[in-house]
Amino acid sequence: MSNIYKSLIKIGVKPTQPEYLQRKLVLSNKLALLYIAFVGVPGIIVCSILLPNLIMYTVGSTAVVCGVIAMNAFGLHGPGRFVLAIYPTLNMSLMSGISTDPALAPFASTGVLVLSLSVLPFVVFDIREKGLMAGTVFINVCLIMAFQQFNQALFDAENAAMQINDPGYYTMVRQIIYIAYVMSMVITYGAFTVLLLDSRRSERVADKLLEESKVNAQKLQASEDELKNNLKKIEEGRIADQQRRWSSEGMAELGEILRKDYAELQALYDAVITKVVKYMGANQGGLFVVESNEQGNEVLELKACYAYDRKKYVNKTIEKGEGLTGQCWIEQDEIYITEIPAQYVHITSGLGEATPNALYLSPLKVNDQIVGVLELASFTKLEDHQRALVQEMTELIAGHILSAKTNTQTRELLIKTQQMTEEMRAQEEEMRQNMEELQATQEEAERRAQEYERILAENGLGQYSNNMKTAS
Repeated sequence: MSNIYKSLIKIGVKPTQPEYLQRKLVLSNKLALLYIAFVGVPGIIVCSILLPNLIMYTVGSTAVVCGVIAMNAFGLHGPGRFVLAIYPTLNMSLMSGISTDPALAPFASTGVLVLSLSVLPFVVFDIREKGLMAGTVFINVCLIMAFQQFNQALFDAENAAMQINDPGYYTMVRQIIYIAYVMSMVITYGAFTVLLLDSRRSERVADKLLEESKVNAQKLQASEDELKNNLKKIEEGRIADQQRRWSSEGMAELGEILRKDYAELQALYDAVITKVVKYMGANQGGLFVVESNEQGNEVLELKACYAYDRKKYVNKTIEKGEGLTGQCWIEQDEIYITEIPAQYVHITSGLGEATPNALYLSPLKVNDQIVGVLELASFTKLEDHQRALVQEMTELIAGHILSAKTNTQTRELLIKTQQMTEEMRAQEEEMRQNMEELQATQEEAERRAQEYERILAENGLGQYSNNMKTAS
C-alpha cells in the first residue's frame, strides 16, 4: 500500500525537472489524492444516500480532481495545478451560492473557508512560477470579491429550475452547507497538513544536507590541509632545489677562480675572499692562513680581508687559542654566533661603524690538517644552506691553498737547486780553469827544465848535471 501511495504522489515527476518543480508536483498529487479520498469518494456516497440530486455534482468534482493527476502524468503540470489551485474555492462558492439565501446574512464561517482555500496557489506553485501563481491568486481574489453577486445569480437560477416550495428544503440546505463545510475543512486542513509534512520533509532534507555539508566541509578542510601540505612540500622542494642550484653555482664559480694560474699566493687569497664574501652576501670577511713566525711557531696570519666591495689592507697575527679565530683553529670546528662580543669586530662603511648581527668562522681543513680559518661577518643571519656551502668552499679552498703552498715550496726548492747547480757549475768551471792553468804552469816548468839541460849540455856540464840528478 505504501509503495502504491509513493508511486501515485510521484506521477508526472521526472529526474530532469528542477527540484522545486518535483516538490510542487508531489504536493499537488498529495492534495488531489486527499480530495479524492476524503472529499470526493465520501461525498459521492453521502449524496447517493441523502442528496441524490447532487450526485452528479460530486462525481463531476471528483472527476475534475482526477483530471489534475492525469494532466500531471501527461506533462501538463501547469494547467493541472492551475485547476487544483482555483477549483476548491470555486467549488465552495458554487455550493454556498446554491444553498444560501441571498436575503440572509452570509455565514462568517463560509467566508473564512473561502479565504483559507484561496491560499492553495501558494501551496502548489513555487515563487519562481510567477505567472501561474499570480493568475490563480487573481482568480481566487475575484471569486471572493464577487461572492455576493455570484451567490444571488446561482440561488435564483437554482430556485427557478427546481421551483422549490417545500418547507423541508432549508433542512436540506443546512445539510448541504454542513457537507460543504466538512469538505472545505478537509481540503483546507489537508493542504496545511501537506504543507507541514512537506516542511518537515524539507527540514529533514535540509538537516541531511547540512550534515552532508559538514562532512563535505570536513573533507574539504582535510583536502585543503592536504593540498596546503602538498603545496608546502612542493615549495620546500622548490626552495631546496633553488638552494642546491645556488650552492652548485657557487662551488662552480669558486672552482673557476681556483683553477686559474696565480703567480703569487697573495693573488689567490685576494680572489678567494672577494668571491666568498660577495657570493654569501656578507659585509666583511677575512682569510687566515697557518704560517711559521720567526721563532718557528705556527700562527694564523691574516692574508686577505674584504669589506664593502673593496679590499682591506690589514696586518694581523693570531696565536693558537687566541679569540674566536684561534679557538676555531684549535677545535677544528665551525663557530657560528649571533650575539657578537663587544668590540670584537666592527663593519665600517661610509655611514660609520656598526657591530654585525652574525659571525661565522670555518676552519680550512684537509684530512684533519688545518690550513687556515675563514671568517665572515654580516648584518643578516646566515641560513643553514649558506653555512653548509661555506663548509664545502673551505674544504675546496684548503686543498688548493695546501697544493699552492706545496707548489710554491717546490718551486722555491727548484730555484734553490738550480742556483746551487749553477754555483757548482761555476765552481767546476773555475776548478777546470785552475787545473788548466796549473797544467800550463807544469808544462812551462818542464819546458824550462829541458831548455836548461840543453844549455848545460852544450857547455859540457851535462855529465855534472846527470851526476847531480843521480846523487839527488
